[in-house]
Amino acid sequence: MEHNLVTNYIDRDNQHRVQAVLNKALLGDETANFEFPLVTSSGSTLSILLNATSRRDANGDIIGMVGIGQDITQLRAEHR
Repeated sequence: MEHNLVTNYIDRDNQHRVQAVLNKALLGDETANFEFPLVTSSGSTLSILLNATSRRDANGDIIGMVGIGQDITQLRAEHR
């Protein structure tokens, strides 16, 4: 079963922003430290810090993207 990260786990208010970051990585424009809320399958919300990087083949052509997300929910709660 396939799941779409943006449509299934990002609230509607943030879907456009997150999709734009992923699309930029597919075009070679990398993004670091992009923060957004992610809704888990149980319905809770996590604060995620995302780094999105282009994935290239041996010729340097973009063949995909790599997204690394870090859960910073606890960190955010400690700084409130």
